[in-house]
Amino acid sequence: MRTYTVYLSSNQSVGIPGLADSQSLTAVPSVTADGGAFGSTPSYTAQYNDGSFFPWKYVIQTFTTNLPTVNLKGPYTITFSTSGLDSSLFGILKVLYNFGDGTNRVVNYPAGNSYTGIALIERPGDVNVSNSYYPQSSGSTTYTPSITVVNGNLVSFVYNLTANVYPASIYDLTDIHLLDSISVGVSSSKLFSIYETRSPNYITHALALSA
Repeated sequence: MRTYTVYLSSNQSVGIPGLADSQSLTAVPSVTADGGAFGSTPSYTAQYNDGSFFPWKYVIQTFTTNLPTVNLKGPYTITFSTSGLDSSLFGILKVLYNFGDGTNRVVNYPAGNSYTGIALIERPGDVNVSNSYYPQSSGSTTYTPSITVVNGNLVSFVYNLTANVYPASIYDLTDIHLLDSISVGVSSSKLFSIYETRSPNYITHALALSA
């Protein structure tokens, strides 16, 4: 079966969680503490808007990338390569695969010996996940796989792919021999042909239109 590789890439410096509208922090000591010995109650208000608070009060973003549509002829195995995913700042928590054909897979990257960023998550490295796709009709069969990458800072990158899979053509076969041909119907222009091929994966017949 032929293969098609989809390379996923990301940049973790994009979409780092940030505070919405600069949250205000107000500290008010209790007047009832220690039997109410405190007189007036001062109020301390400060602004904080940096990256030191994780992950509370953060706006977690999701970035979606629609990959170019691919048109494939015949059964194909699509390989999703994660070698281009950035894990230099926060590591990667997990990658969720929705293959678009009713099947799913989740690849987790637990904490390990590679202490990178806040989440202390191992780098996924060159991890390839594959899924096979088959044409289901005489026309095109459309699959819409979607891959979600959850980073250690909880920002997600979503990659959507549309794959149109078409049936293989008899003209794609090599070393083919015609065994027999039978006219069908009232018109002799329609021929039912039986072929022999060297490949053990193919036993085929075809409805051919003669000129």
